[in-house]
Amino acid sequence: MQKPLIIGTRGSDLALWQARFTQEKLSALGIASEIKIIKTQGDQIQNLSFDKMEGKGFFTKELEDALLSGTIDLAVHSLKDVETQVNDSLCLVAIFDRQESSDTLLIHKNAVDLHKPFSLKNGAVVGTSSVRRQNQWLFLRPDCQVKTLRGNVPTRVEKLALGEYDAIILASAGLARLQLDLSAFRVVPLNPREFVSAPAQGALAIQIRQNDTALQEQLKVLNNVEDDMRTQVERGILQEIGGGCQVPLGVFSCKDYKQFKTWVSYSKTVEDMPLRLYYTGENPKEIAQTIAKALKSTDKKQAKTVFISREVDETSPWFRYLAHNGVQVFGEPLIEIISVPFSAVPDCDWIFFNSKNAVEYFFNRTPKLPEHVKIGVLGDATLHALHAWGKEADFSSMLAEPKKVAVAFKELLELENPKKSPTVLFPQSGESLRTVQSELTFGAKIIELTVYRTANKSVESIPDADYYAFTSPSNVKSFFVQKNNLNYSKHKMVAMGKSTYDALKDMGILQVLQAEKPSELGIADAIMSDLYLKI
Repeated sequence: MQKPLIIGTRGSDLALWQARFTQEKLSALGIASEIKIIKTQGDQIQNLSFDKMEGKGFFTKELEDALLSGTIDLAVHSLKDVETQVNDSLCLVAIFDRQESSDTLLIHKNAVDLHKPFSLKNGAVVGTSSVRRQNQWLFLRPDCQVKTLRGNVPTRVEKLALGEYDAIILASAGLARLQLDLSAFRVVPLNPREFVSAPAQGALAIQIRQNDTALQEQLKVLNNVEDDMRTQVERGILQEIGGGCQVPLGVFSCKDYKQFKTWVSYSKTVEDMPLRLYYTGENPKEIAQTIAKALKSTDKKQAKTVFISREVDETSPWFRYLAHNGVQVFGEPLIEIISVPFSAVPDCDWIFFNSKNAVEYFFNRTPKLPEHVKIGVLGDATLHALHAWGKEADFSSMLAEPKKVAVAFKELLELENPKKSPTVLFPQSGESLRTVQSELTFGAKIIELTVYRTANKSVESIPDADYYAFTSPSNVKSFFVQKNNLNYSKHKMVAMGKSTYDALKDMGILQVLQAEKPSELGIADAIMSDLYLKI
């Protein structure tokens, strides 16, 4: 009988969950195993943040030493903890079970303010031990204070419950795996296209000795090819810039057909303004090298100007980000929004909002909602607008493309009650493109309620700019009425979302930059990526 394999793991609740999960995978392959707990430097030192600790591999070195000495046969790691330069005598044989790679903000009930970004009150104390999270959080919410937070996941959650912090930031995957009771807190998922996660966050890795070829053959079937390639992109960038836990680097990559879409947030120090870039490519190594080269570039970018079809808030992250990089921003709406009165809200199972304006002009009428109605939203801005009215969403999505969100909503409705055709109310603009409605072809009853319409707004003078950024198809149409003599070859057009992108294409514009997250920050990311990567 074959001797059971010894699985090395840290002793935290999450590490043990990962080891037991791996044990189940091995058992399915007919491989018996036992778990051995090994304490690491990161477990033993709890009074320092990671940037203050010496050396590398805080959560992996002792496990790797045990592998090399033969004390254990394999080690299970959170891949984000593993150094990019692995000992030549060891190898990563399987990357698998990548859960949500995003972060989650947990807010103490006394610190919730639905009118503020991320529903967190001004001046809040936010706990994290990560320089990456600290750097990005202070960029998005500079009014907050950041306080070091150490301990395993349940300990960190307990510290929040005791009021030691107003909010804490944790990896979504760890919370999902441990299934902790979070009902006492407000749970805010952070979109990794905005709050960029750590390289390889959420992925598990099995590490073994390089010369154990028989075990390699047995375990390689556990490797998830897509997880492996995505983390190659992310860890490749980390390796190229020579970073580790002490570097404020976030990298998130997702696969879209053959392409890998990759977002990066990087800063040399915690205090610096991060450089945020977005890039698409097919080859993980080429993507990593291209992005890393841009991140390390010392070339001074030529000052640029941007016109955006929206009023500008100079305190917003996207404006501060562009201004920090020498980009001058002008903004003015090119459309007027006109409220359309409506009477009683018809009986329905769902109300679906596809824009923040739809939320505003619907709730401005203080409508009486049907009993037990559920609410769905398209996009983060729409979700934030809903929260400002004290309402919660039963369906929302971090997906950027409306078509994909529509498909996800359709799947939810079909799963919810396959025998019943739900009634879905769509408060909307009179010029709605009906993207979500067009996907509900399985028998759902659709009611469309116009709550506002748009009209072209005459603007005295639209300034010349290097980039023209548009926030909606209506703004595109108004712009081309007023600026029809523009030499488009000398300017670049930026679209906030897919429908705006399509509207620019319909106007005959061949080169259009599309914000991969439909927001003002997404527009800023697209412009900076164009300047640094020539996308």
